[in-house]
Amino acid sequence: MLLGVLRLGARTRPAARTAFRRCYSSSTTSDLQRVRNIGIIAHIDAGKTTTTERMLHYAGFTRRIGDVDSGDTVMDYLAAERARGITIQSAAITFGWRSHQVHLIDTPGHVDFTVEVERAMRVLDGAVTIVDAVAGVQAQTRTVWGQAARHGVPQVVYVNKMDREGALWERCVEDVRRRLNVRPLVLMVPESTAGDGCAASGRLEGGQLERWLDAVSLERITYDLRADPSGATVQRQRLATDDPAYARACAARERLVEALGEVDERLVDVFMGETVDGHHERVPAEEVRAAIRRATLDALACPVLLGAS
Repeated sequence: MLLGVLRLGARTRPAARTAFRRCYSSSTTSDLQRVRNIGIIAHIDAGKTTTTERMLHYAGFTRRIGDVDSGDTVMDYLAAERARGITIQSAAITFGWRSHQVHLIDTPGHVDFTVEVERAMRVLDGAVTIVDAVAGVQAQTRTVWGQAARHGVPQVVYVNKMDREGALWERCVEDVRRRLNVRPLVLMVPESTAGDGCAASGRLEGGQLERWLDAVSLERITYDLRADPSGATVQRQRLATDDPAYARACAARERLVEALGEVDERLVDVFMGETVDGHHERVPAEEVRAAIRRATLDALACPVLLGAS
């Protein structure tokens, strides 16, 4: 779902002098409207490189998912990076996704290498800001967020490490609202809740990591981790009105539509129209997606996705 959200509009800018030392290519296109430069930014140890490894695997670029602790990731190739388990210099890689060509740039999260993030910002069409579900918004998160904002780079927030003890995604969303000063648009929620057996700390374990509710399409997203532990096998199922999870999904949809209505008049017109008649669940998914895109490109709000890389 994260890759699906990254269809941000290509922006025109003067040629930058930034040059990256690494770039692999698996897909090319002559249509610039289908080319996206996407950056991964975050505080150190939020899971940038690990998330990048999963994106490459899900896109079919790699056969296996590299591990930072094992020192076998695609993006961290320097001896010092593999020995210390951190990213020191920005790394770029190219892969194809749904008829688009994505140039993905993994940036350092350590404050000593902030200049590498600044260099990358000059060429980005969009950025994924990763937030640790346990630690929330941290010092370097605010720094890289500000860098992206200064360069006019649209951003998506990905709350990572939902499988860790102490993970509280609601607190992270509030952190994003309060500390990053942006309106969060939560696009998905876990199907499991504390009352369903989820740990009181918010941690998702076992089968609880497999089922999510899409607030945009009102669908259940199921990752078949038994058939494929990497999470590459995904199924979507439209929620029936008598499904126990339908009310939870509708509540998430209501919050999303209300948040969008504060920044997008076109969605308000749809919401108040005769077809929808003020019912949040009746707003067409394509209208919600279009409103999310407009709000994101105009920096009026930012989509928030949840998961565990």
